[in-house]
Amino acid sequence: MNKTDRIKKVIRNIAAKQLFGVLATEGEGVPYTTLVAFALQDDLKKLFFATPRDTRKFKHITANERISFHINNTSNSPEDIGSAAGVTLTGRASESSKEHSEEATALYLSKHPQMEEFLHSPNTAFISVEVERYDVVERFQNVTVLKVKEEVGDL
Repeated sequence: MNKTDRIKKVIRNIAAKQLFGVLATEGEGVPYTTLVAFALQDDLKKLFFATPRDTRKFKHITANERISFHINNTSNSPEDIGSAAGVTLTGRASESSKEHSEEATALYLSKHPQMEEFLHSPNTAFISVEVERYDVVERFQNVTVLKVKEEVGDL
């Protein structure tokens, strides 16, 4: 297995096991982070999450589509020092029509079935992130960059 394939596997494994990640947006010149339930496409090209439209994160995304998103495999134990891996992705977020993204909605609800009522609420925006890049950090110091357009390709 080459390095790119190994990194893709690390990303997929962490994304499959974690229900939540940290979304970073920017508004009025100030960074803002929040925890969101997410789903990542297996081809690693898009990430999805839902949010009420009357939130700070939605207002920030509407004003500035550039986001960062972080997930990791830590368990908050001393053993993490040797085995921790974190994935930060950057990309462009926009509201996606739930009706026009049945596959994405199904993916999201397969991971978060308890969110169905929330997802279908009229005040909920379904957000699609076009991933541009992954930065994968393993053992707190080994960094690998995966640029989606160059390295993910058609899987």
